[in-house]
Amino acid sequence: MLVPSCQMMHVVRPVVVLLCLLLYADAETPPKFTRTPVDQTGVSGGVASFICQATGDPRPKIVWNKKGKKVSNQRFEVIEFDDGSGSVLRIQPLRTPRDEAIYECVASNSVGEISVSTRLTVLREVGCFPGQIHPYENVEIEGKQGLKREVWKLHVRDRQTRGVHAIYFGALCF
Repeated sequence: MLVPSCQMMHVVRPVVVLLCLLLYADAETPPKFTRTPVDQTGVSGGVASFICQATGDPRPKIVWNKKGKKVSNQRFEVIEFDDGSGSVLRIQPLRTPRDEAIYECVASNSVGEISVSTRLTVLREVGCFPGQIHPYENVEIEGKQGLKREVWKLHVRDRQTRGVHAIYFGALCF
């Protein structure tokens, strides 16, 4: 948009000054982020959502990239805000290691382009075995307040699992 020079400014009239200020205020502006995505850690099979929002004139278009390429997959859903100021990138179900990456939100309009990156870390699913479990051996380790490490043995389908595990609601999880 062309901004007038307001040649009549030497004649101090409130109407002319107000008109010039309104025309200057209507100038195009580059994108500026108002909300940026934050790094997340999810579990395989779960969901991750990233939010990105920007202002500018004309209103910036938001695009999501993974490893430099626009996201496109049935598991990747881009949900635009009703007012068009931003969007949510939703990934479901999460897969490890292929979803673990740097994601980028790009906001662009005719005046400029900006981007911000965020990291998604995907942990493998926690496997749990319900039922009876028994301690294999208890090992005391040095640390503040006498930390205790327990080693368990579990027999599942003719396979033994031995290692450091956690107990959740009576089930052995690894």
